[in-house]
Amino acid sequence: MTREDAIREVRRKMRAGEFDRSIVRITPDDVIWDECTLECGHTTQNGEDLKSADPPLPPTRAICRRCAEAWVKVQTEELREANAK
Repeated sequence: MTREDAIREVRRKMRAGEFDRSIVRITPDDVIWDECTLECGHTTQNGEDLKSADPPLPPTRAICRRCAEAWVKVQTEELREANAK
């Protein structure tokens, strides 16, 4: 799989929810953003959902970009290893 193919595929997977992770901890980061710790151990920031309800309800899931990036890396490393043989 080429890097471009891997990126297209990971985007499809992200839209399908395959990299959605449960938020296990929310820590206020500044006046707009919260830092969210995900079940995979990575963190992300969220601010858009904080004012969507009254009282504001934190999100329960978020896309883990780092997990998605790691998936692309694995796919492209496998290609390099196959080409090196």
